[in-house]
Amino acid sequence: MFANIDKIHDHSYFIERLNIEQNRLERFNHHYSIVRIQGNNGSLNNSNSAMLLNTIGNLISHQIRKTDTLYVGNNNIFILLANTNKAQAKLAIKKFSKVIIKEKINVKNLDFQVSNSADDFYSLDNSIQKPNIQKKTIEVKTNFLKDLSFKQKYLVQGYQMGIGVIAYNTIGISLLEDISDSSLYIQFLLKRLIDIIGSIVGLILFSPLFLLIFLLIKISSPGPILFKQERIGHQGTTFILYKFRTLRVSHSNSLHKQYIDTLLGKGRETIKKTNLVEKYKKQISARITWAGKILRKTSLDELPQLWNVLKGDMSLVGPRPHPIYEIEKYQLWYYKRLQVLPGITGLSKIHLRCTPVNYDEAMRYDIRYAENWNLMLDIKIILYTIPMVLLLKNSY
Repeated sequence: MFANIDKIHDHSYFIERLNIEQNRLERFNHHYSIVRIQGNNGSLNNSNSAMLLNTIGNLISHQIRKTDTLYVGNNNIFILLANTNKAQAKLAIKKFSKVIIKEKINVKNLDFQVSNSADDFYSLDNSIQKPNIQKKTIEVKTNFLKDLSFKQKYLVQGYQMGIGVIAYNTIGISLLEDISDSSLYIQFLLKRLIDIIGSIVGLILFSPLFLLIFLLIKISSPGPILFKQERIGHQGTTFILYKFRTLRVSHSNSLHKQYIDTLLGKGRETIKKTNLVEKYKKQISARITWAGKILRKTSLDELPQLWNVLKGDMSLVGPRPHPIYEIEKYQLWYYKRLQVLPGITGLSKIHLRCTPVNYDEAMRYDIRYAENWNLMLDIKIILYTIPMVLLLKNSY
């Protein structure tokens, strides 16, 4: 038996911790390492292998940190080292070797390997079977994602919803997969019903303001009344988003594209977030009209999106839809937010105004919404949004 058995775990727990570390790597760039100890020339495959493995595993269990995970099995010892790069893992191996030598175990008979990839873990030993992680490759209804690299394709790994996916369209909803939870299916139906009724009521209620908004936009600057842009919605589908125009027509999307490229691309690790905030503010102030300031401050520029909701492109509640050039810069874990319909308001929108400083935090709110969606959550978000709009909170 192990003297420190609480630090030695089974295969399933090791995989669970490995998935957590992989998520931390993708989201926060926190590196991890996996150390494998195996016998040279079959030294751990003889009749005494179990005893030797137990001895070595027990010794190492006293050296690892609380954040590390130790797994012993299949004639191998695996140590998952959290927040550890390859160089640091090699130092840990030297530490392990010293305590093993003290017990008069010949380390020359042991083979130490280091990996920094979850995929490498499964290739280190053929006797370890890679778990059947559920993967859904979303069928793209447009050409948008076909030319992107693998990392940029919308691939949801281990999606935990487990009760199916609903796709919205212009006539209502269609069931893409079997749903075992009938109550959730009813909630999806009710969500669509609320979207239809809410968008119709909103369009009728605010219709008297439309003429006034038309005049304000035309007086403030020449150009069209509506701003139209292709956005990415549910499961990678594209649609045309409508807003009242708040920016000068003379300004193209090139400035915003450069800003996104700096925020999510080449400048992600090199430029200070405070500098990006200033750039963000300057970019907005340089393009916005005086009428646009009023419309954005009151959120009236979003009213045309009620038509998007009625059509089924969007919902009243959901993550904000992003343009294609922004999606192209996504980190892999961001794509989980596309699992649900985009919305006019959402969990991230009521908690913060997305800026370069909290962009990842906004993504986490969106993903939390996608993974924990229920009808009551939508109702709470709508009720919270109403006073926010009336009090001009988080507006600019």
